Amino acid sequence: MQRKSIVMLVLAVFVVLSGVIPSWGADTQTFKLALEMSVGHPYYLGAAKFDEILQKKTGGKAKVEIFPNGQLGTQKDTAEACAMGGLDFAMTMTSILEKYDPRFEAISLPFIFRDWNHVFKTVDGEIGKKLNSYIEPKGIVIVAYFLNGDLHVTSRIPIKGPEDMKGIKLRVQQAKSMIEFGNALKVVGTPMPYGEVFSALQMGTIDAEVQNLSNVLFDKHYEVAKFINESTPFFYLEPLLMSKEVLDKLTPDMKKAVFEAANEAAAWQRKLYMDNRDKEFIPKLKKLGVKFTPSPQEPWKKALEDAGYYKIFAKHQETIDAIVAVK
Repeated sequence: MQRKSIVMLVLAVFVVLSGVIPSWGADTQTFKLALEMSVGHPYYLGAAKFDEILQKKTGGKAKVEIFPNGQLGTQKDTAEACAMGGLDFAMTMTSILEKYDPRFEAISLPFIFRDWNHVFKTVDGEIGKKLNSYIEPKGIVIVAYFLNGDLHVTSRIPIKGPEDMKGIKLRVQQAKSMIEFGNALKVVGTPMPYGEVFSALQMGTIDAEVQNLSNVLFDKHYEVAKFINESTPFFYLEPLLMSKEVLDKLTPDMKKAVFEAANEAAAWQRKLYMDNRDKEFIPKLKKLGVKFTPSPQEPWKKALEDAGYYKIFAKHQETIDAIVAVK
C-alpha cells in the first residue's frame, strides 16, 4: 500500500475512534481545526476568534471546532492531513512548509526581517501571494498568516552571544533554515517536535531552544529554561492552512466568508500578541525568575555570514532581495 493510502487509513481510523466526524449537514457546516498549543494561548485565541467571526458572517451556517494540545498530532502531522484532505484546517509554523516547497525557506531565514511591520507587509503583499501559490499544488491553501512570535535563544544556561553557542545541545525546528542555523553556530543540533521540548530541557537532553515568548510563558518552559537572549534572529508566522480538497467543495459565498473571517481573526491575533508582548509576557516571565540578557543583533548576523550560512540559501536570492526591498 502506498504511503499516502496508509496515512489516510490511519487518520480515518483515528477520526472514527475519537469522534472527529466531519459535519457537512445542510444547516451547519463544522470545520475541524488542529493546533499544538493549549487553550488560552494566543494561537488558540486566534482560532477561537476565527470561529466567532465565521459564525457571524455565515449566520451560524458554519463554525470551527478547535482541537488544541496536539490532539490530532504534531504540526507536521496536521499539515500532512490537510494536504491529503483528511483535516480541514491546521495552524503550523512557516518552517513546516519548507518540506512542501523550499522557497518558503526565504521567509524563515534569520535577520531577514527588520520588524513585525516588515513581516506583515511582506506576507500580506505580492511576495506572500506568490508563496501561497507555490503550496497550493501540494493540496494546501494558506488562508491567513497568524503570528507565531519573535524567537529568541531560550536556555538552561546563560547565552551572552553567538560565541556561547558552540557545543551546546540546541533543539532545532525540523526545517533546513533552522538546522543550518544550528550548524553555522556549531551547536549539537537536535531536531524534535515541539511537544518533546519541555521534557528534553528538564532532563538536560538539550540545553536550549529558539523559542517565542508566548510559548515559554504559556507552556511553562520558564520552569526548565531560565535564560532568554534578547537578540531576535527570527520573526516566525503561524499560517492557517486549509485543505485545498475541502476548500474546492465550498460554495463561493462560503469560500469568501472563510477567507474574510480568517484574515480578520489574524489581524486581531497579531495585535493581541504585540500588545501583550511587552506589557504582559515579558513582565510575567521576569517575575517568574527568567533573566533576559541584552544582546545586539550584529554579532549574531556576522557569525552566520562568516560561517557561510546565507550561501546555502543563495538559490532564494531573488526572493530575499524582494523581501529586503519591502518598505
